[in-house]
Amino acid sequence: DCSDAGLAAAVAECCFGCDSGAILDISKVMSSNINVDIWGTLFGESLGRILVSIKPNNCKEFEKLMADHEYSLLGAVDSGDNIAFINSGKTVLSASMSKLRESWKGALNGESN
Repeated sequence: DCSDAGLAAAVAECCFGCDSGAILDISKVMSSNINVDIWGTLFGESLGRILVSIKPNNCKEFEKLMADHEYSLLGAVDSGDNIAFINSGKTVLSASMSKLRESWKGALNGESN
C-alpha cells in the first residue's frame, strides 16, 4: 500500500521483511503522469497504488492477469543491502536497507534489534 508515505517507504518496508535490497526504475511511472515530480512519485500518498513483489517464474502469469489494468514493472529484489531508485538511467535515491531499517526500528523509542 503506497498511500502511507509513498512508494519509497513501501519498497523499504518490503525490503526490511526479506532482508534484501532492490533496484527500481521509475522512468515508466514518471513518463505516465506529467503532473508529478520525482518526489511526488517516490513519496506521494495517492490512493489506489499497490506494490507487488512476485517470483520471476510467476512474472508472465502475473502480466496476463494484469492485462486489463495499468501497471508498471519497476525492478527487482536484490541480494545486496542497497535500495536504489533510478529515473532515465540516473540514480535519484539510494540508501542502505539495513541502515534504513535500523532507523525505522529506533523511531519513537522503538526497539533497535
